[in-house]
Amino acid sequence: MTSRAETPEERVFAYQIKHPVFGEIGTYTNRVKTAGGRTEVDTTVQVSVNVAGSQLFRQEATRREQWEGDRLVAFSSLTQTNEERLEVQGQARDGGFAVTSSSGTTLAPAGVRPTNPWSPSIARADMMFAPMNGRLFKPQITGRDETVRLGDGRTRKLRRYEIVGDKRQVVWFDESGVALAFRSEENGMNIDFVLTSPDAAKLPARSEAVPPPVRR
Repeated sequence: MTSRAETPEERVFAYQIKHPVFGEIGTYTNRVKTAGGRTEVDTTVQVSVNVAGSQLFRQEATRREQWEGDRLVAFSSLTQTNEERLEVQGQARDGGFAVTSSSGTTLAPAGVRPTNPWSPSIARADMMFAPMNGRLFKPQITGRDETVRLGDGRTRKLRRYEIVGDKRQVVWFDESGVALAFRSEENGMNIDFVLTSPDAAKLPARSEAVPPPVRR
């Protein structure tokens, strides 16, 4: 008989990708499955930039993270950007985490995390890697509280984290630990990812889910 703690739970978080020049250009979806102390995160990215009927840019990606507790034990990603295809594999090994890409294999610390902001525990990362190409970097992370007004008129306290490494990323988590939005700097422009499902106004508030401030 399966205990309640072992019953799989699945949550899907869908984001609209917004470009400052081209407007809505695609979607970013995290599908988070948990059972006991194990978590699996499947990410899909679909981007298409079209002008006057011509496609200027296309990117499609599928990624999978496998976690045991707070430790990443396996990772895989496949990214197709226009005609370029990139693959990254990762596996817990030798007391660390081996990241393999077209550049070779690097053994990172056991606590390494990809930059996917599906959980506020990303703010505790001492080492991170880019899911698209496997590049490792040591982030500088700062956090602060912000109060914002939602679309339904209610105000809500969010936790804002800025992550600076190979590029600049900003994430806003609500009281329950859900990323309501995040921003990535690409080629000098801010690309925004805004939660569209579930409805942010209907998410529960649980302040204990958000970690304490990070200062480095």
